[in-house]
Amino acid sequence: MKYKVEPKLTKPGYPYKQRDYAKVNSEIDADEKKRSPKGYAKMKKVDASLPKGEFAATISKGGKVKVSAKVPKALRKEAAEHDRDELKKMKRK
Repeated sequence: MKYKVEPKLTKPGYPYKQRDYAKVNSEIDADEKKRSPKGYAKMKKVDASLPKGEFAATISKGGKVKVSAKVPKALRKEAAEHDRDELKKMKRK
């Protein structure tokens, strides 16, 4: 998966403001928790460590993914995949 590393992400990206976003996000979180409980816990720690108003990853409507430089290299792919999965699910609805 291709993604661009940005020093700071303050704009939320595409599906964030959509009506079904909260439901889709919780479904994706549940899937990730089943698939990889340790990876899920690590990403939650990273999300909690980011300053308020900053995001670990964002995605555009066209599918371009940006990942924050504050996310450890080992978890960047996982953060990008989370946003890609959200976008796919939002487009299906």
